[in-house]
Amino acid sequence: MSKFFQQGVSLYLSIMIMVILLSIVLGTSGILLGQLKMMKGIENSVIAFYAADTGIEEEIKYIYKDNNPTSIGISYSNLLDLDGDGGSVTDCPSDLSDSDDACYKITILAPASCGATNGCVQSLGVYKGTQRAIQVTY
Repeated sequence: MSKFFQQGVSLYLSIMIMVILLSIVLGTSGILLGQLKMMKGIENSVIAFYAADTGIEEEIKYIYKDNNPTSIGISYSNLLDLDGDGGSVTDCPSDLSDSDDACYKITILAPASCGATNGCVQSLGVYKGTQRAIQVTY
């Protein structure tokens, strides 16, 4: 009678091993797909950060080199034409029509609102829906 109960045990064990291996493979695949999506988002994030940095550098140039800072409370936007097809932007990010371009929006803050001696420059960089902001004091 014990021989009768042992029939099919190897089939049951092989199916259980296959189920365990399949669950490991599917779990690993899910993790890897999540990592790939995150890595693509990092690329967009870096470009958005450098767009914001470009805005800061432009305003610092106006403040120190040209000795002509933008008035407090003023905001302005500029397009960074990354694909060379031209274009313009009047309000970043709402007016950014070309998804292959980036833009930055500069806002000049009063010294009292940011705890600075002279003022603060806030820059928002946008690329493919990803936004990164930088604020510096002067």
